[in-house]
Amino acid sequence: MGGAGFPTSVKLNPPPGKRCEYLVLNGAECEPYLTADFRVMLERADRIRLGVEIMRKILGGPAVRIAIEANKPEAIAAMEKAFADIEGNVEIVVLPVLYPQGSEKHQIFATVGRVVPEPPALPIDVGCVVENVGTVAAIADAVEKGEPLLERVTTVSGDAVVEPKNILAPSGTKYADLVAFCGGEKVAPAKVISGGTMMGFAVSTLEIGTTKTTSGLLLLSKKKVFQYASGACINCGRCLRACPMGLNPALISKAVDANDIKAAEDASVMDCIECGACSFGCPAYRTITAKAQAAAAK
Repeated sequence: MGGAGFPTSVKLNPPPGKRCEYLVLNGAECEPYLTADFRVMLERADRIRLGVEIMRKILGGPAVRIAIEANKPEAIAAMEKAFADIEGNVEIVVLPVLYPQGSEKHQIFATVGRVVPEPPALPIDVGCVVENVGTVAAIADAVEKGEPLLERVTTVSGDAVVEPKNILAPSGTKYADLVAFCGGEKVAPAKVISGGTMMGFAVSTLEIGTTKTTSGLLLLSKKKVFQYASGACINCGRCLRACPMGLNPALISKAVDANDIKAAEDASVMDCIECGACSFGCPAYRTITAKAQAAAAK
């Protein structure tokens, strides 16, 4: 139920020769506006606790690290209470408020100090499994109650919504129904985003349904968005400083513009986590993240 939607069944079945030494619970939720995981930690901490115990049994008893950003003190308190009497090596790791703290590779380094190699390497290659807290709660429901994953919490927010809320809704619920449940539109939105402002994508209609990975729905007024035209790269280096993966986004962008996918691959485009930090900081408004996505798709 995290942003990438990586199959839980794969994570819980490490390949031969691989062992999970650390189970990391991702409760960082670093995207602006989104608070769905925050509410799950507050209101379903007991289910997360049970989900952890189930996963530890499946994975052979690894140590557990619960990663939560420091700006969520209520969630930290709720998780501390839920895990107070749990046996074994279990710790809550309070992380600094930093984007993209929710990236699993960065979270592994922040919690256990291990570095995941370049693709196709996965966290299990360094003895780690990372699971979103919503997924862990869903595992508890699946095992204890026999309930399939039919619903999730979605943040509906933005200045164009009358009453922003976190809504527990069945998968397939129309975006329009979520907005109506929040009192409708305060003003006509200039932009609607499925997901967060950094990694989400714009949608042209509310007549589409949610999925298991729909973490947010944002309706933004004209005050929050603006039109822009991309310019030529001015070689300022801001995207290099912004990239949390240490890539050269400008080089990747120029390679894609030249339709030189091999050059983009040589610049490690497959390491891109599509966080949007490069595009956000670009003074020429270049759509660098979109170009990296295009290169990865080819």
